[in-house]
Amino acid sequence: MLNDGNYGYTLDVQNVIVIDSELHESKKKVVMVHELLHASRMVFEPHTKPTEKDDYEAWEHHFINIFENSLVMILQDNPKMVEWLLGK
Repeated sequence: MLNDGNYGYTLDVQNVIVIDSELHESKKKVVMVHELLHASRMVFEPHTKPTEKDDYEAWEHHFINIFENSLVMILQDNPKMVEWLLGK
């Protein structure tokens, strides 16, 4: 799947994130956060969504609500990844 010009991808059924090993370390970290957000959405997205396409505030809060709890859980459950992301 990385052959399609992607830097990484998320397999939600297998609970796996794959990142191109050839990337610079700083780019790997950005791709990891990107893929974590995909995984968070896949798991935590509510079944109800705002109906008005132009209601920016409703959509903004819709996505913030998806990620607020999942990001805290991801960070708490993965201290080594957090250490790597922060370069400690």
